[in-house]
Amino acid sequence: MWNYIGRRHPKSGAPIYAVVVCCIAYTACLGLGFARLVEIDVLLYGLSLLLEFATLVALRVREPDLGRPFRVPGGLVGAVLLGVLPMALLLVALVQARSEEAGAINALTLGAIIVAAGPILYVMRRSAMTGKQPPPRPEKP
Repeated sequence: MWNYIGRRHPKSGAPIYAVVVCCIAYTACLGLGFARLVEIDVLLYGLSLLLEFATLVALRVREPDLGRPFRVPGGLVGAVLLGVLPMALLLVALVQARSEEAGAINALTLGAIIVAAGPILYVMRRSAMTGKQPPPRPEKP
C-alpha cells in the first residue's frame, strides 16, 4: 500500500493517490463544524511551526558556520526568542481547545490523534520500504 501513496501521475506528475487519501480525510472532517476545524488547523499549523523553530535552533547549535541565505539577528538567543511568541499563542490555543467538543472527543484529543498519526505512518512506511527502491518519478518536461 505504501508504495502507491507516493506514485505520481505519468502526465501531470501529481501524487494522485496522496490527493485521494487527503480528500477522504477532509471528507471525514466535514461534520466537525467550522470552529473545530479552525482549532485543529491552528494546532496542526502551530506544531509544524514548532518543528521549524526547533530545526532552526538545532541547526544553529550543530552547524553554526553553515552557509545560509539569511541570518536571524541575535545568534542562538535570537533564534530561540523568535519562537517564543508563536509557541505562547499555540499554548493559548491548546488551553482553549481543551474544553471544546468535537463529537465524542474534544478537539485537542482529535488534533493529538492526527498529529500522532504522522510519525506512526512514517515509521510504518519506512519499515515497509526497507530494502525496496522508491518508485521512479517522471521527468519534468
